[in-house]
Amino acid sequence: MNFSLGIRGKLTLPLLLAFLFFVVILHLSWIPRQLEIGRAAFIENQRELLSALEPDLRRQLISRDLATLHASLTDQMTRRSADWKQLELFNAEGRRLYPLAAPPEASAGAFETDIDYRLSDADIDLGRIVLRLDWERHYRKTLADVRELELFLLVAFGLVFLISLFWQNALVRNPLWHLERAAQRLADGDFDAQLPPVRGDEIGRLTDGGDGNKVI
Repeated sequence: MNFSLGIRGKLTLPLLLAFLFFVVILHLSWIPRQLEIGRAAFIENQRELLSALEPDLRRQLISRDLATLHASLTDQMTRRSADWKQLELFNAEGRRLYPLAAPPEASAGAFETDIDYRLSDADIDLGRIVLRLDWERHYRKTLADVRELELFLLVAFGLVFLISLFWQNALVRNPLWHLERAAQRLADGDFDAQLPPVRGDEIGRLTDGGDGNKVI
């Protein structure tokens, strides 16, 4: 079976392949990369929140003001319950200080991750915080933002594709089509066939008959 593309197919195929390649790169590489960047930024932001709490926690641990310590951590858990699913505080010997009762054992969910944050004063180890985060809310927001940008890029690429097709049709396909019709008329013995207008490109050189675009 002999399969041959016409001039339109030969001009369009590279653009279609480029568009498909662009879509594949977006879905398989760019979008996952943006989501991972969003996840890393979320975790870093939570570390910065713990860092902002650290001076008060250090002071309460050193002074053994456990009542204020518990009240402070409970308040933080209440205010950040959308992102903080579980927080545990241990002293330097590994003894649990918060909460008093160990939470039920549970493996991290698909959107959950743990932060192990060390508390220290100069070179003295005061303990550590184990914070379980749930970044599903931020994941969905990041995904929505990425999808919006992806749609913009696809629309922009689609417009470039359509403009390229129009440009190719006007500058390549139409002149070649007129040249083909003129050649067919010449082959049928019509020597008054009008060739396409002479231009300064390869098609123009083909159509240059030397006398008003008429073959003589």
